[in-house]
Amino acid sequence: MARYESPTYAIIRQDGPFELRRYETFATSAVDTKDFSGRDGFGTLFSYIGGKNQPAIKMSMTVPVINTMKEDGLSMEFVVPKTHLEQGVPEPLDARIRLQDYHEHLAAVVRFSGSVRPERIEAALEQLKQWLVRQKLTAVGPVRIARYNSPFSLPMLRRNELWVEVVLQED
Repeated sequence: MARYESPTYAIIRQDGPFELRRYETFATSAVDTKDFSGRDGFGTLFSYIGGKNQPAIKMSMTVPVINTMKEDGLSMEFVVPKTHLEQGVPEPLDARIRLQDYHEHLAAVVRFSGSVRPERIEAALEQLKQWLVRQKLTAVGPVRIARYNSPFSLPMLRRNELWVEVVLQED
């Protein structure tokens, strides 16, 4: 499998499938979607990185593909390659696409394999919440699903993660 660029982070703490990470600043191109399959959002974002932007620059595919869970659905996001952060992120020509900045932050992460389905997400989220309590961490952002593999990968070989921005609890 080819190696794709992904956001840079340092592992602060590791405990089985759980990690506490410090992410460096990164950006994404994002579009709202209604379902976990992401069929409607993927094509829109793929067109953007394929050159449907100003000034018609093609960008490399990156990982993970991120879904941010919101009350009214979710968003699908592609990470912007670092070279475009330095040179200027191309402007989307499609009004449905927005650019989003992620500043340096701490994130609690749980890794899981298989297909991304609501019941798997709920189970992983419950495990992550319990780990946050044990680690004295407080969630301060929405839950994000990070998918690292093609949808054509065998489910048992897929790398998926749930991310949530956190802060350390004060004693």
